[in-house]
Amino acid sequence: PTVCKEKETVKTPVPEPQPAPPAAKPRPPPPPPPAQPKNPETAVSSNTTRNAPPAAPKTAPVTGLISSKTVESPPASGYASAPTSTREDSSNVQQQLKRSNRELKKVQAETRQLRKHVMQLNSQLEIAEAEMAAQRQELQRAAERMEKDRARNNEEREDLLDEHEEELEQLKEHYEKLLAEQKVHYED
Repeated sequence: PTVCKEKETVKTPVPEPQPAPPAAKPRPPPPPPPAQPKNPETAVSSNTTRNAPPAAPKTAPVTGLISSKTVESPPASGYASAPTSTREDSSNVQQQLKRSNRELKKVQAETRQLRKHVMQLNSQLEIAEAEMAAQRQELQRAAERMEKDRARNNEEREDLLDEHEEELEQLKEHYEKLLAEQKVHYED
C-alpha cells in the first residue's frame, strides 16, 4: 500500500486569476485515474497500476488556501515579463538619477553664485559702514568745532557789548562834562 502525506498549506489570499491570452488554446482536462482494485496485493502485482500516479489523498480539497509553492505559467509571448519591467524600472531610475544630478548641479551652481553675491554685498556693506563711521566721526568733530566757535563767538559778543556800554558811558560822561563847561562858560 502507498502512503501519501498531506502537504502543509499556508493561508494566503488567492490572487485573482489572470485571463488567458487569446491565442492560447484551453488545455483538455486530465484523464481520470485508473480504477484501483480493492485488494492491495493485486494493485502491487498489476503492471498498469505500478506505473500509474499515486492516488489522491482521501481528504477534500480546502478552498481559499494555496500551497506554499506556486508556479506561474510564462506569458504568452514566451519572454519573462519581470526582466523587461526590471530593465524599464532601472532605466527609469537611472533617468531620474541623472535628472536629479543635473538639478543638484544647477542648485549647487546657483548656491555658489548666491554665496558670491552675498560675499560681495557683505564687503560693500562693510565698506559703507566704514565710510559712515568715518563720516560720523568727521561730523562729530565738526559739531564740536562749531560748538566751540559758537561759545567763543558768544563770549566775544558779550565782551564787545560790555566794551560798547563802557565806551558809551564814558562818552556820555565826557559830553556831559563838556556841556556843563559850555554852560558855565556861556553863562558867565
